[in-house]
Amino acid sequence: MQWIYLLAGFVPFVIFDIWYMGIAALWTIKIIIVTYIIIFGICPFIFHYSYSFQRKILFLNFVHWPPSLDFERPESIGLEGVRNFYLHTDENVKIGAWQMLPRSLLNDSTILNDEYFEATLANASKPVFLYMHGNSGNRGSSHRIELYKVFQDLDYHLIAFDYRSYGDSDPAELSEIGVVTDSKYVVRWVMNKVNNSAPVFVWGHSLGTGVSCHALDLLATENIHPAGLFLESPFNNIADELRCHPFAQIFRHLPWFDWIIVQPFYRNNLRNFVLQSEKNQVQ
Repeated sequence: MQWIYLLAGFVPFVIFDIWYMGIAALWTIKIIIVTYIIIFGICPFIFHYSYSFQRKILFLNFVHWPPSLDFERPESIGLEGVRNFYLHTDENVKIGAWQMLPRSLLNDSTILNDEYFEATLANASKPVFLYMHGNSGNRGSSHRIELYKVFQDLDYHLIAFDYRSYGDSDPAELSEIGVVTDSKYVVRWVMNKVNNSAPVFVWGHSLGTGVSCHALDLLATENIHPAGLFLESPFNNIADELRCHPFAQIFRHLPWFDWIIVQPFYRNNLRNFVLQSEKNQVQ
């Protein structure tokens, strides 16, 4: 780690020597110096004091991919036996969602209307999975589509949804408690629709591991218990996630990293703990 400190301290002197020896033109040196100051000085301090910036980096909901997806036509991106629908939470936030059928229920002669889809949940004989995605993109991102197909091939029911401000869900203010509230509502909805006809499992990926753990922990106090929780690419807490994130590698060994990058997430309630304490248990 010490070499990072030395590098940060010696870079300005190395740049000066390069200019002094005539290896690079003065304007090139100026560009390098300005870039250095912006990357290691201005940007970190803007990040430290800007709640909006921190929130955007955590959730990455501004990354819209694919950019022109028609959520009402999921078959246009290769999905079969799927319907698009919307839920309205207790806070009146519209949540966009897809319900995908097990492969065994895909039949050309079946009329796939909303009544049929809801009936398959009420009479489900196969496990039902609720997928909570990670940051960036939406429920139609390509890597998520491939996972949906795996669930269908395994003959499972699947529900995937977008938190607030993702996909075509309402652009409500993003926060940890906001996405957790959305997730709690969807879990309740799925559990009510299935009504014990089949086991309901929650699958959380990346950021969704923190959201799902927090949501199910709160739901446990309401005596709502899905059959199980799967965590794909989980992390212990936001501090560990930030230190290991590829984008943070050029900063994380610098002496001010925790103060300027990590602490604001805790101060602004964006920590999104997965294993916050022994109290945070999923039963």
